[in-house]
Amino acid sequence: MSWNSAKYQAQFSYVWEHGESLLSQLNPQPGEHILDLGCGTGQLSAQIAQSGAQVTGLDSDSAMIEQAKEN
Repeated sequence: MSWNSAKYQAQFSYVWEHGESLLSQLNPQPGEHILDLGCGTGQLSAQIAQSGAQVTGLDSDSAMIEQAKEN
């Protein structure tokens, strides 16, 4: 299956918007290494990185990874 990253980002924002509430429980710290499996277009990965943590985002679709890099 192939995803349309632009469509995903535009129409499925609820995925990362609901996930934002989990960031306080994750409590990422500077210097931590965090693996974001199924990172999608990378919005949550970017928020985690803002904490100073080192984030590696993985997704099964290369278009999603490319969009995540842009985000």
